[in-house]
Amino acid sequence: QTQLDSRKEKSHPGGFLFTKFGSNQTALLDLAFPDNFGGRLQERNKEMPKSAKQVTRLFPNKVTIQLPEDEALLLDWKEKLERDTEILKAQANITSIRAVLSKNRLDCPDLETLCIKETLPSDSVEKVIGWAFSHHLLNCVEPTIKDNKLIISAESITSGLQVLHGIQNENKSTKKSLKDVVTDNEFEKKLLSDVIPPSDIGVSFNDIGALENVKDTLKELVMLPLQRPELFGKGQLTKPTKGILLFGPPGTGKTMLAKAVATEAGANFINISMSSITSKWFGEGEKYVKAVFSLASKIAPSVIFVDEVDSM
Repeated sequence: QTQLDSRKEKSHPGGFLFTKFGSNQTALLDLAFPDNFGGRLQERNKEMPKSAKQVTRLFPNKVTIQLPEDEALLLDWKEKLERDTEILKAQANITSIRAVLSKNRLDCPDLETLCIKETLPSDSVEKVIGWAFSHHLLNCVEPTIKDNKLIISAESITSGLQVLHGIQNENKSTKKSLKDVVTDNEFEKKLLSDVIPPSDIGVSFNDIGALENVKDTLKELVMLPLQRPELFGKGQLTKPTKGILLFGPPGTGKTMLAKAVATEAGANFINISMSSITSKWFGEGEKYVKAVFSLASKIAPSVIFVDEVDSM
């Protein structure tokens, strides 16, 4: 074996190892067998971690299996490996979804029928279940309760996944869409360069300590209308809040809260200050203010943060 193989073996004793060498793709599959199979492994390096040495003692034998050299067999092997990977991802997603359902006293008997190929982070799973729960309440005539758990269908979870995919696709096209925005005047063009897409903000509610009451208020008043506009089509919620005043001493997290709202809601962030909307020429300040809202409408959804509004 090559020197690279040796280094890999030391870092993954007794486990499964797949490696690629340049244009010739070669994979090694390390299998652990009892003492009565194969030959003894060579003595490990003294610098090997203690845990690795213990694993080596448990699995002292090794069998190396190389990839098929025949192109047809190699292609078939890769296809099987990809299918196995998709199955493992789907099983991991089902486990994560079931855990979130149980935590919220929900259940989905036909959950196993779902096949989710991409890996879902824990925060995405919680969002999907939230959207699925809302979809179920909107479309279910009579709710079903079993073992103190609300029964929702796989169709509702599929609806939640579709919402997630839609948001992800919008976020991917945000940068490109910002470049393609047609500005009506020089004021919008200047402000457009200061717009931050949600994927580049880099601040979420998890990055802000405490302020839980403020976070909950912002989620209800700002994020909910952006994420669930269908809830504001009738009833008492027809007029969502148009603006919020954050007040407090410098350094208390007002700007971070505004950025976190934009990130969580998937909205563009427009940071406005006195320097960005003032001009030495009479009448241009009003044009800048008008350009802020006209630009925000073009790149909606967006969050406008006016810093130090008391000095304007």
